[in-house]
Amino acid sequence: MTERKKSILIAGGAGFVASALIESLPASEFDVFGADVFDAPGDPTAVRRLSASNLLVRNLARIEELDLSVGPAVEDLFLRTNPSIVVNLTPLGLGGVPLAPLLSASRKTCAHFIQISCIRAREAGNPWIGVEQEIERSGLPFTILRLAEPCGEGLSGNRFPARCLEDIHAGRPIEVEHGPARDYISPKDAAAATLLAIRKGPSTATFEIGTGAARTQGAIIRILAAAIGRDAVLKVNFGGDFKPPVAASLEAARRDLGFHPSLSIEEQVSSIVGAREARQTESVSTRPARAEPVSPAPDEGEPIRLSRRELFSFLRRPGNR
Repeated sequence: MTERKKSILIAGGAGFVASALIESLPASEFDVFGADVFDAPGDPTAVRRLSASNLLVRNLARIEELDLSVGPAVEDLFLRTNPSIVVNLTPLGLGGVPLAPLLSASRKTCAHFIQISCIRAREAGNPWIGVEQEIERSGLPFTILRLAEPCGEGLSGNRFPARCLEDIHAGRPIEVEHGPARDYISPKDAAAATLLAIRKGPSTATFEIGTGAARTQGAIIRILAAAIGRDAVLKVNFGGDFKPPVAASLEAARRDLGFHPSLSIEEQVSSIVGAREARQTESVSTRPARAEPVSPAPDEGEPIRLSRRELFSFLRRPGNR
């Protein structure tokens, strides 16, 4: 007997990590729905709309334009899609934008609420802590995944470190913060971790997802520059208190989810360059070929000269009109 497919809602479905997750979900197991406000922090609106369009064209998911902080709109969405799994990749709960409408609707249909949080939620006073606590108090069966900084192929040009590429090419100085070294995660690995959490089911636990390593901004830019064969000119901004490196602690994710990152930070950064070069090659290959000038016919001798009478006689012949 064929098992019935599960309905899954991806909140913030047009984002960088969300798109990778949707691509990774087997169509034989899931009916995928998405919702996005298209002006959330991170990727620009145009990038998110293009991502949603690509997912629709490939018949992977339709991303509705919907504000998930508005109760009636969320209730209507849940009535139409009836999701048993919700993966929330939105910043709802931050900056005064309410998470409550999404949690309220989820209580009626959802058997598993997965919150994609930020690895910096481990730091005292970080606003993501409040989001996680609200989910823990909601009564929903949940899993929380704290992601390291997203990085890798497909990263939009306004995000670090992709936004530094043009400056490296031009030899312009790049300002970097003398801040703590951070961990990074590729969209492929973030999607893999989320799928593992979906398959495991609710754990009422929090997992950190990354590589387990950390690099400073300066080190990341040097990796990027080396990948394109250039030197990076760095302008380091010193200031602020020293903070320890922020690397994901993977012990729980390895033990309980079976998660193992497939790409190192260096490989993630190099994939940004590889994707950029592939786009440039594709652009050149699809550009219309330049029309070559037509060479005049070789000289075959002097033209035949006809008198007016001979010309009229020629034109009167059948087949010469």
